[in-house]
Amino acid sequence: MASAPSLTLWYSPQACSIAPHILLNEAELDFQLVLAEVDMAKDERFTDEFKALNPKKRVPVLKMNDEIITEVPAIVTAISSLAPDRKFLGQTTLDTIRVYEWLNYLGGVVHGQAYGGLYRPERLVDDPKLHSAIRDKAIKNLEQSFVLIESKMRASGTTYAVGNSFTAVDAYLFVLYRWAGAFIASLGVDFPHLSAWASKLLERKAILRALEVHTGV
Repeated sequence: MASAPSLTLWYSPQACSIAPHILLNEAELDFQLVLAEVDMAKDERFTDEFKALNPKKRVPVLKMNDEIITEVPAIVTAISSLAPDRKFLGQTTLDTIRVYEWLNYLGGVVHGQAYGGLYRPERLVDDPKLHSAIRDKAIKNLEQSFVLIESKMRASGTTYAVGNSFTAVDAYLFVLYRWAGAFIASLGVDFPHLSAWASKLLERKAILRALEVHTGV
């Protein structure tokens, strides 16, 4: 029987690295957690050491033995492969297809476009005078995305994003939902299904343990 791989997850507090952290906890895998330190002296988001590890200058990063894995969909796939009985990619082949459909939408549209415009408008345009307009549009994109997600989850009639079991989608969407509270004041009222789903997830010990690290609560 092959030995379990050595796992190290680099994270930043409150970042999307919460999602793979949740899955590692859910899978009850042994792993090392490393804070990706910011080099404020050079006005850089990350130190030279981290940028050498991941030239994309993004968290999360998962090291599995000697392999460096980046991007949330790739990392959650790697974690899922180590805990196949947990079915983090869904119970059926169609579920797995839906999981990747979700992950692509969450990563590309909600995270990349909406939150990217809100948190990092300088990645989209160089002119600081345009940053305010980009943020305004990003909020509209975020609201539209959550209208779609609310409708999709309500129509599915399932407990979780994909079927009636917890998947990687729930971990990622949970993070994006938490961020939305800073931009959508009526989040709980406007999206009751999502809010009930998020409250239910807070009953999971794996999520609470991850939040202790990322929020100190």
